[in-house]
Amino acid sequence: MVVSGFFFTFAPVKINSIFIMEDMRKYFLHYVAAFCGMVTLSSCAQEVINEDMSASDSRMTVMTRGEGDPVTSPVRLYVFDSDDGCVTMETLDAGSSSFTKNLPAGTYDVYALASDESRYALPSKDEATKTTPIALKSGEQYGDLMIGHSSVTLSDGNTNEITLNLSRKVMLLRSVIIKDVPEGTTDVSVMVSPIQESILLNGSYQGDDGSFSVALTKQSDGTTWKMTTEDVFLLPSVGKPTITITIGTTSFSYSCPNELEANHKITIEGTYKEPTTQPAELTLTGTINGVAWGEDSHVSFDFGPDDSSTTTPPEIPAQGSTYLGCYVLSVSGNDVTLLSPSQKQHVIEDKEEQAIISSKINAKLQTWETTISSNWRLMTKEEAGLIRSNYTSINTLSETERGETISPSFSYFCTDGNSIFEFLPNTTNFIVGGRYATYLRPVTTITIQ
Repeated sequence: MVVSGFFFTFAPVKINSIFIMEDMRKYFLHYVAAFCGMVTLSSCAQEVINEDMSASDSRMTVMTRGEGDPVTSPVRLYVFDSDDGCVTMETLDAGSSSFTKNLPAGTYDVYALASDESRYALPSKDEATKTTPIALKSGEQYGDLMIGHSSVTLSDGNTNEITLNLSRKVMLLRSVIIKDVPEGTTDVSVMVSPIQESILLNGSYQGDDGSFSVALTKQSDGTTWKMTTEDVFLLPSVGKPTITITIGTTSFSYSCPNELEANHKITIEGTYKEPTTQPAELTLTGTINGVAWGEDSHVSFDFGPDDSSTTTPPEIPAQGSTYLGCYVLSVSGNDVTLLSPSQKQHVIEDKEEQAIISSKINAKLQTWETTISSNWRLMTKEEAGLIRSNYTSINTLSETERGETISPSFSYFCTDGNSIFEFLPNTTNFIVGGRYATYLRPVTTITIQ
């Protein structure tokens, strides 16, 4: 080994007229030996590091995004090699949507789980397999859960970027209401079955005999019973499920004509009807609203005590009528566009830019009339034309039918898909932007099935 770049200068030291050259020579030899040992160790350590880095000569960058919805944080990433072993696990906290990892060349499966980790007991790197069940922590119920997967082949020296599209794996039961229950009833419950029993890390479901049961609570009117806990996340149904309503000691079952799928919001609302004819025949009618995140769907059904069911053909409201307390602005097949019964001024300030106007309007729409729809939007210019043609007849309806009065002397927001405009109901002009006094009155389009 050659040591370069270091120069040692020494001279004999005189102490009490005695030169101690021999001692100095010993000290120098010890110093050089120690230094050479340090250099040797350093060289060996560097070789080990280089050897480790050379094994990871491919780089993988993973980016995550939700399909139409923001991704729940945090996101847990699991990477499996071709032998199905988990080689790395990473956690992306809020505000982070990507990570980069150096890995040996080969083929990998990458899974991303976006969830509320206070509810789920997610596996560690050593515990994880593709079929590990995603368990709930003790005493917890399901929360929002999104999963994405992608396969990637890494080659030597290359950087590979993959995007994982996460999809929601749970449905949301928003409410359960049973109306007109006979007074004196002591208990009412509802059960939905079968539903999936568990979900695995790879996003597939396991077990087909799960169920969800909830005891309803009597309301102040004495005849309405409802689920007091709102927004219960559940795994989707197995095929077309059965809804069983038990009133006292009598149970009524209804076989749903459609599956209750993940990424849908479900509302169960039934009305107990006791017939006036003899012999007594009890019938329960109700509605299930299946609402995908971003679209609305209404499904009607009837069922009785003989466990048989008859699906009622959907009644499509006519344009100009009212539905769900809203004016029906237009109808196209089973798609019905409703005008919000409420309107609001002072959404923006005067002379604000389009981006600011859009941001403020979108913030208002997020919480707009959520009992009717979760997908309110600005009316289009074409729909604004329908307002201009019909606002007089709309205003002749009762307030309970059409909501607030449309004022022809105030402007309303609309859009052409690119820019936001204001318009007066009694003119033909559209003006870019809006003002402090401009009304926000959105519309929503639902599909009746």
